[in-house]
Amino acid sequence: MSGLSALTRRRRRGLSLVETLVAAFMLLGGFIVTARMLHAGLRYSTNINNHLQAVRLGQRRLQEVRAWSRANHRPIGTVPLTDWSSVQGVTMTYPEFPEFHLTTNVPTRAMFTPCSLFEKVYDPINPALKRDFSETLHQLLVTVDWGGPAPVTLTTVIGAPSAVNSGPYTLTVVPAGSTGSGPQSLAHDDIVSYQAELRDGNSNLIPDIYCDWAVAGAGNGILTPQRTGPLATFQNRVVVGSTFKYLDGRSCQLQAAVRYRGVELRALSPLLSL
Repeated sequence: MSGLSALTRRRRRGLSLVETLVAAFMLLGGFIVTARMLHAGLRYSTNINNHLQAVRLGQRRLQEVRAWSRANHRPIGTVPLTDWSSVQGVTMTYPEFPEFHLTTNVPTRAMFTPCSLFEKVYDPINPALKRDFSETLHQLLVTVDWGGPAPVTLTTVIGAPSAVNSGPYTLTVVPAGSTGSGPQSLAHDDIVSYQAELRDGNSNLIPDIYCDWAVAGAGNGILTPQRTGPLATFQNRVVVGSTFKYLDGRSCQLQAAVRYRGVELRALSPLLSL
């Protein structure tokens, strides 16, 4: 009987040892999983913090470039708005964050008016007829790279700077091409060209304006506005069915209308005698 009891005690001691080993392995596995989860959480937290810091630095760089543009581009400065050589492709770092590299780019991308969807209809017809703000609006990109999973890219649009108290704005219609100044006397089928000029209170020319043209007065003719600019031509003849008619002895003017900063401006050309 005592021998059987000793054997049973030995078997019980062996089972307890196996259970202990299993429990030890389970605890070890739990510690490993927990450590890996903590490491992954720490890594994700670091990536998120770096991402947020990259966004803050990118916004800081955008504001710096915007301030540089306002101080140096026309009409306040002397640099044309098409010249971005001082910042284009430049990579820099801030001393307090040397691991973050910021690259500035100004891509050649047209900003269409009233929107790209409306202007897209001219692609199969003639892309040159699409209206854009090529001289007054530019896209700015700042890419921040710190060696993380993916760099951060921020973008904004920068327009031509406006001088303080730059109004009132003045719209005039001036001769274009070979058209002479002052009143004109037009023979049959003669063509004249005029363009609208919008200037601020400091006489600076404002580019990228689009006008609505009309013929004002008792006379009439063939008015052909240029869709992509402030230019219009007028021909001294009227189409009636399949023939032409001339309104001799009458006179008219070309009227340009433009809306700028919520204000509608109108101007007339010199008198055209038919």
